[in-house]
Amino acid sequence: MTSPAITPPTIYASVSAELDHPIDAVWARIGAFGGLQHWADGISGCSVEGEGQGAIRTVVRNGSEVRERLEAIDPAGHMIRYQILAPHSLPADDVHGVMILRAIGPATTRIVWRSDATAFRVPPEALGARIEQFYAASIEGLRRLLDAG
Repeated sequence: MTSPAITPPTIYASVSAELDHPIDAVWARIGAFGGLQHWADGISGCSVEGEGQGAIRTVVRNGSEVRERLEAIDPAGHMIRYQILAPHSLPADDVHGVMILRAIGPATTRIVWRSDATAFRVPPEALGARIEQFYAASIEGLRRLLDAG
């Protein structure tokens, strides 16, 4: 008996940028799972239940709430991965986001923020364009926060 094929996730959104700040300063903001409202575009609230892997954050954006579960956090590797929990308004299943930081100099950091999912109900490119706009605007908000000290 053969088991059904498992569809691997598709990366549908990816944004990268360079920030003129040391990786530890950028990680202090990215690694704070409940700190999105300080820099992410349109986020008016963010609360966290629990700590570390498995913690659930509730994000309020444009009057809507989304719940996300922290799946992995690696302070040494400067990586955070989360899953957007159902129900949500995204036209895809098993939606995940990941943020990865890399030092490209003593005072310069590259951030990569991407999302993957399965079972898209719209073309992945259409969803990706919308999410990439949010990621790019959010990274600019992070840049402004870091620049302000």
